[in-house]
Amino acid sequence: MDKPTKQNYLLGASCLLAALLQLWFAFPLDGSEFSGGRLTGPILNLSDYGGNVFLIAGVLALFLPRLASVMALAAGFLCLPLYLYSIAPGIFRQLFPGEYKMPIASSFTWNALALAGIASVAVVVCIAVYCFKKSS
Repeated sequence: MDKPTKQNYLLGASCLLAALLQLWFAFPLDGSEFSGGRLTGPILNLSDYGGNVFLIAGVLALFLPRLASVMALAAGFLCLPLYLYSIAPGIFRQLFPGEYKMPIASSFTWNALALAGIASVAVVVCIAVYCFKKSS
């Protein structure tokens, strides 16, 4: 087994940061009406699974960097829909028509924490692709 490189530590740290942001963003939504929706419930569940996979990938980055890279990519794509739904709910309502309990206030909303989550996912994806190429 090789000694962990700087890229492995960077991947692990970025995965743990992304997991922390996901937890910070999604935890207040877990017990609310948001978790029971036809569309929002599965999106929230995907995000929760993605946060758990980020945690596992963060630890595995030191020992199995290729597997951690693939897991980080998967976790990023699992967390992304919740962040996008928070920023652009109008697009989701056009893609998934139906009866919604709350009227839409705007097609796009400002949510700094969701933008930070999207940025963290983008950073993790870039680092994961780089680490995957380096470790092959």
